[in-house]
Amino acid sequence: SYTDCISLNCVPLNKTCTVVSTDTNSRRLSDLGIVNGAKVTPLYKSMFGESRAYLIKGSLFALRKANAKQIYVEFDNV
Repeated sequence: SYTDCISLNCVPLNKTCTVVSTDTNSRRLSDLGIVNGAKVTPLYKSMFGESRAYLIKGSLFALRKANAKQIYVEFDNV
């Protein structure tokens, strides 16, 4: 349910989650594969925490915290 959603920037490193919605119509995000139902895993964070690297559909992408705050996810039941 959407009540269990958190923004992507709050997901702990190495914890896979599923995108459930976004607060943006950014074509860049959809081009990167950040669409509803996509599996995303944060793998690395920058030294000052302003950006993180995410594994999305087998590719690694960096997103700024401001962008990650607009992406809502839920944790996979493992």
